[in-house]
Amino acid sequence: PAPPLGTEEVELESGKKSHREAFITLTLPFSLLGVPTLTLPFARVEGMPVGLQVVGPYAEDGRVLAIGGWLEARLK
Repeated sequence: PAPPLGTEEVELESGKKSHREAFITLTLPFSLLGVPTLTLPFARVEGMPVGLQVVGPYAEDGRVLAIGGWLEARLK
């Protein structure tokens, strides 16, 4: 789940990391590749939100949005 706002460090299986270091690994590769992504709210664990990330092929933004819309309609 997402950490509360203002959290400086997060505990991972590999040890403690800064919030920025821990979460940049989830987004940086896709940003560097220039591929479209989106994140949908998926569930809650212990009251905290969990997201579902959708990643698509280069220049297929519309496809990612269509998949996101399809998932959103079914996950409600």
